[in-house]
Amino acid sequence: MGRRRYQQGEYARVPLAWNDRTGTLTIGAREGNYPGMPQAQRFVVRLISPDEGGNPLAESAPNDRTVDYSGTALQIHLGA
Repeated sequence: MGRRRYQQGEYARVPLAWNDRTGTLTIGAREGNYPGMPQAQRFVVRLISPDEGGNPLAESAPNDRTVDYSGTALQIHLGA
């Protein structure tokens, strides 16, 4: 079985925090790194409302937001 690099401390974590009052998603600064790690990622952010329903597994939705993430913190306002 292949080496589990996370067991040797190789990892990257991206903290996420949602503020329901302001309708803001904070994508925090990347923590950690590992050899060959992509320096940029593209996230598709989808707000699923209990009132509106929706399929979180659908390929796309009208209110999707695409975010290019380079490892530094950013905020996305999705409405309150």
